Amino acid sequence: MYPRYYLLTDGIYPAWACFVQPIHEPVGEMKEHFAKCQEGARKDVERAFGVLQARWEIIKNPVRQWDLGIIENIMIACIIMHNMILEDEKGLSLEPFSDWGLPVETTPIPFSFRDLLANTREVENVESHFALRNDLIDHLWMIKGQRRRS
Repeated sequence: MYPRYYLLTDGIYPAWACFVQPIHEPVGEMKEHFAKCQEGARKDVERAFGVLQARWEIIKNPVRQWDLGIIENIMIACIIMHNMILEDEKGLSLEPFSDWGLPVETTPIPFSFRDLLANTREVENVESHFALRNDLIDHLWMIKGQRRRS
């Protein structure tokens, strides 16, 4: 378990604990599978996020110091409004919003410079970045193996 959210990125981002970079030249089946899954998911998220950013200015702004609960509420509201607009414009009947099953642990904004510095060091931890990516590689490989048995 990792205490923070992580973001799927491309290679221009630093190797921080909150970013999962792709493997540019994967060697072996596990890493190739991870690279394929990571790239596909990242492209899907980028497309969806681009659509939302085009509609709502609030999503274009930096949110690093915002409370995770507020960020989640803003994103959910924008997604719901987007779906409502699609239903109205195109006569679609979309599935109602349901809980995504993602645990949201809100962390209070640090009140002191020392707390902010400690949180920054935790996020910028390169070892945590590679540990997270390796755990995701293992997890995706395990899921792939379970699908084969089904």
